[in-house]
Amino acid sequence: MTDVARGSVLSLDDLVAASAREAGGGEGTTLGEVTPDSDSQDPYRRQERSEAHQRLAQAIDALPEREKLVVSLYYYHELTLKEIGRVLKVTEQRVSQIHTKAMLRLSHKLIRHTELMASLAV
Repeated sequence: MTDVARGSVLSLDDLVAASAREAGGGEGTTLGEVTPDSDSQDPYRRQERSEAHQRLAQAIDALPEREKLVVSLYYYHELTLKEIGRVLKVTEQRVSQIHTKAMLRLSHKLIRHTELMASLAV
């Protein structure tokens, strides 16, 4: 208890600020400013995600126009199947069929790259 009582308690921000001052950095440096955020990834991971995005974009681009439009409206513009049906002047059920067909085509094209595609989900 005596050893603990003699010790001083510093916040991590104080330690980071002191280190920054010693290194000639700014006075107001905090731990949050020097800690990489959770989205920051190593170069290999960034490259892997970039490749997965490229493959997915290529696979979507290779879809027939109507399927590409449904995928775009559903995933990028976040329209419902009913709203897409109004745009295409077809029933909601027909949009669902087109969407399903597009997803099957995409899954067949990307099945060889399942590990790479899984990196998009993380």
